[in-house]
Amino acid sequence: MRRIVSGAFLLLFCSTAARAQDTRESWTVGVSGAAGLPSYLASVRAGASLGEHAGIDVALARLSGGWSDHLSPAFITQVRWIRGGRTVAGDSRYWIFGALVMRARSSTTIIYPGNVRKYLVEEHTIAMPRVGYGWDHVTRRGTRVGLELSTGSAGEQAGLMLANAFVMWGPPRR
Repeated sequence: MRRIVSGAFLLLFCSTAARAQDTRESWTVGVSGAAGLPSYLASVRAGASLGEHAGIDVALARLSGGWSDHLSPAFITQVRWIRGGRTVAGDSRYWIFGALVMRARSSTTIIYPGNVRKYLVEEHTIAMPRVGYGWDHVTRRGTRVGLELSTGSAGEQAGLMLANAFVMWGPPRR
């Protein structure tokens, strides 16, 4: 009987000690790279926890590939909704809700009779809502690594589907 009580006490003690650990990540800063359709991107990224079930990430990205060469850097903001919370080991799965905003310039050549050429240049802001799903792991030393799949589209612009891998560094978890 004494062994059962001791075993139950040890099990109770270990389980409460595991729950007492802080499983949220702190602020993090890092880099990410994404491949997708019709483009790919590289970015500098920062993130922070908004509680046990949410986080926020912001990034300054450069899109390349199938998009116009006349793009300004893109600003990406996303909120992570971690439905089940982060596990004690530091793993989480989350939904992504956010936006990508960038300035774009397009030009059209107009040829008049007599081979006179004029260029019509348009500048506009593209704001693209994004949704997706992600997986990440935060180590005890504060490194956060993960993978995200996201998609979005803005009006007449082509959709943007990305598979994003990232690594970020921050202070150790407590």
